[in-house]
Amino acid sequence: MSEQRLGKYQMREFKTWGGMSKSDIVERYLGTELRKSPQMAETNMIQLMAANNGAYMLEAFLTQWGTKKFEDDSFFFWNIIGDSEKNIPLVEARDEDGNVITSSTVKMVGAGTQPFQLVFGTKYFFEGEVIVGNMNEVYPMKIIGEGREEGSNYVYTVELMAGNTDGIPSDRLLAGEKFSYEYAPTSKSFDRKKGGLRYGTSVSMRNGFSMIRLYDKQDSYAGDKKFMVKYPCITGYKNGKIQTEWQTRWIDVVKWTFEKTWSEYKNKCLAFSRSNENSNGEYTNFDSNGEVLRMGAGLFEQLDAAGVIPYNTFSLEQLTQHILQLVSNKQEYRKRTYVMRTGTGGFMQFSQAVENMASSTNGWRSTSQNPATVKSVSSEYHQNSLGYGYQFTEYYGPMGIVLKCEIDPMYDEKVRNKITWKAGLPAKSYRYDIFDIGDQDVQNIFKAEVKNMPERRGYVTGPFYNAYTFEENINYGATDEDSSSQHIKATLGVGVLDATRTLAYVPAVLIA
Repeated sequence: MSEQRLGKYQMREFKTWGGMSKSDIVERYLGTELRKSPQMAETNMIQLMAANNGAYMLEAFLTQWGTKKFEDDSFFFWNIIGDSEKNIPLVEARDEDGNVITSSTVKMVGAGTQPFQLVFGTKYFFEGEVIVGNMNEVYPMKIIGEGREEGSNYVYTVELMAGNTDGIPSDRLLAGEKFSYEYAPTSKSFDRKKGGLRYGTSVSMRNGFSMIRLYDKQDSYAGDKKFMVKYPCITGYKNGKIQTEWQTRWIDVVKWTFEKTWSEYKNKCLAFSRSNENSNGEYTNFDSNGEVLRMGAGLFEQLDAAGVIPYNTFSLEQLTQHILQLVSNKQEYRKRTYVMRTGTGGFMQFSQAVENMASSTNGWRSTSQNPATVKSVSSEYHQNSLGYGYQFTEYYGPMGIVLKCEIDPMYDEKVRNKITWKAGLPAKSYRYDIFDIGDQDVQNIFKAEVKNMPERRGYVTGPFYNAYTFEENINYGATDEDSSSQHIKATLGVGVLDATRTLAYVPAVLIA
């Protein structure tokens, strides 16, 4: 039942409204319950706004994967362990006579197994190891002795292996040639220590929380401004199925607008907030009271840090090549399912690209024999009316890649996304954000909260009536003005544990 969409203002979870009358919803939920159960009210409002508010639903998307709670509102930290196996670029090479190899050097180096030297910018290799450059097994070489420190570099003495007595061309020993380790061979008897272990270093990542606030003030009679909608009410169970019936309820316009605006505030902050900490660790923005304003990095700032791939013409082949870099030697085959969020334009573009690839490579074509592509429909225009259509929503790429395409209305929103592109849609509608979300145990992308700082609401009211909670004859009014004001405040953040598991494929027109 939670997936049904029966009306514009329906909650995703029916049980939220189950058994309540019209007056219960208005007076209890939108009034008293907001004060008694703020956590429940916040959760319910997240669901309600995601179901009905159109563009901004990121908070609901993040919340479904769980929320990480931190002890305080200072920076929250996490570590990323780097891959210990990597290529090390050559700083320079020196021949058997100690001469530096340059692009003008034309000779075979190390002929007759004469030792020569390789200089690297880090201590990475060990005595006795075989290392290879770009032409790997063609010119393997063994490290003789330990590397020695030379300023900030390390110098290794090597000799050619694989029976190579002709030497290695000097153009294979120029600066920038990439080297990696293979193994450490040893003799049968009286052999000594060889090789060694490398450990991936951890990179400490951090992000900060953002704090936002919203205010509204109304006269005491604002509650008369209401509008009518319908909602499904759970009335019981029959034959193992939930029974519902339509009810009509009144919702206060002011409150609905307040909640809608607050939802937009939170979602925009989670998505688009930019860290305002400068390179010196200072904040140069201040509030009207003189206090420092601190903002954390939103989702897109963190995703873009991993790299943005610009495109002018969408190419599923090009996109696949970039996704392969995300999974190669990193993810098990059964864990190579990625979510790709985009707008309406991007979704249509993706479907067309998959169809073109299917028809060109497999000879697939849509016919009346394909399941559910052609079916009977009712119409006043013809007694034998047919409907035809389909859309590709997933792509199964090489090496176990599964790409699930989802529409996020935030990408289609035309007020914030001002640059138009194809079909009159915003260029943002054609942006693709591909990421490995993780799972409930290890969340790669998460919403962050502070344990003792939940979303807080408060009211300032006159002595007679609170338009928001429907209380009358206020014992201790905060002002003599016959009015009410509502205030709400939240501390929120978002984290991307490993941005290298994400990819942004973005129209070039959006690249500054």
